[in-house]
Amino acid sequence: IATAGQIWMTASSVSDDTASDEGGGIAGSNSSIRIVGSSLDRDTAAFGGAMLLQDCVTSLQQSNVDSDTASSSTAESSGGGIYDTGPISMVSDVFSSDKAEGLSNESSFGGALYEARGGATVTGTTFVDDRSTASADGDASGGAVFAQGPLNVTGSSFRSDSASGHGSDLGGAIYVNAAADIASS
Repeated sequence: IATAGQIWMTASSVSDDTASDEGGGIAGSNSSIRIVGSSLDRDTAAFGGAMLLQDCVTSLQQSNVDSDTASSSTAESSGGGIYDTGPISMVSDVFSSDKAEGLSNESSFGGALYEARGGATVTGTTFVDDRSTASADGDASGGAVFAQGPLNVTGSSFRSDSASGHGSDLGGAIYVNAAADIASS
C-alpha cells in the first residue's frame, strides 16, 4: 500500500510483503494514518519493514507488528517494524520479533521503531524479542526503539530486546537522542 492520502485500516492484515527500498507493507507520505486492531506481519524493506511513514500523523491502536525486517547490505537499515518521521501515537500494541539488520559493513537502528524527528507517544505497548543487529564493522542501536525525536513511554514493557553489532552497541531496549519521558514501564 502506498499513499499520499488518508489510510483508515481496521481489523485487517498486511503480511508477507516486500519492497526493495521503503515500506515493505505500507509506505505513506504527508498522510493521516489510523490503524486499529490489525496486524502487520513478515514484511520486509531496507527502511520500515512493515511501514515507512514520512511526515504522516499516525495512530496505531491494539495492533500487532510481528516478524518484520529492515535489512540492507548497501545502506544503514532502520525501523524493522516502523520507520517514522512523525508524529506517531501507539496504544496497546504488540511488537514482537521485529529486526533491523545491517549487512556487510552497514549499521542498523530500531528493531521495532525508528523515530526520526516527529515524536512518538507509546502507551501500554509491549516490545518483546525485537533486535537491531550489524555484522562486520556496523553499529547497532535501539533493539526495540531508536528515537531522534521526542519519546514519551507510559505503562509499556520491554522484554528480551537487544542491540548487537561489531561497532557501537547502544540501547538494548531503547536508544534516545532527544527528550524522553519514560514512566511506569
